[in-house]
Amino acid sequence: MPSITQIRGNKQIQSTTITNSEVASNANISLSKIENGTILSGIDGRVSDLENNAFITREIPSGLVNGSNRVYTLANVVVAGSEQVYLNGLLQDPGASDSYIIAGTTITFNTAPLTGDEIHVSYATGNYLVAPGGSVGGAGGPSVSTFTKQVLTTDGSTTQFALQYSVTYASSLLVVSDGVIQEPGVSYSINESGNTIIFAYAPLTTERVYIVYLAN
Repeated sequence: MPSITQIRGNKQIQSTTITNSEVASNANISLSKIENGTILSGIDGRVSDLENNAFITREIPSGLVNGSNRVYTLANVVVAGSEQVYLNGLLQDPGASDSYIIAGTTITFNTAPLTGDEIHVSYATGNYLVAPGGSVGGAGGPSVSTFTKQVLTTDGSTTQFALQYSVTYASSLLVVSDGVIQEPGVSYSINESGNTIIFAYAPLTTERVYIVYLAN
């Protein structure tokens, strides 16, 4: 039977047993929340249907890729701002004046992909229910399910930028520069307070750099 355990320091402070139907069908998992420790959570056993369907990776949308069609359809409704749309491996910028717009299950490209182009989309569905506490989410903070986006103003010399919301880990951020995802811990890090991003290089004035907040 699945259970949820909360631990503070080395002391177990709460343990709750829940039925499979309360999690998802065919679930058999154990979740642990640890405070003041290095382990945030652990999952043992089979992953639930809910978890399987929470985030879709590299889906190929339906629609003709023929140089004239601009409209494509996904299998699930997309959580606004969570999508990553790739054209021939290059991450596209969202927006009516950029590469595409998305609404519900429909992606509309501003320019029709050419015959032979490859389209892949990763995105969160309505099952991606994250209500983080602390600086990102919880009381006084936005829900991560909104995938807040921050555009940076770069000048070719600045390597440190203030974050709109504090985060715990560099991997809590999706950082994109000119359509290329940056690797956390290599291309950038965050300071100890979690409120500043530090790049390994100074992004050029001509680079389009933005951050998407994925977690606290």
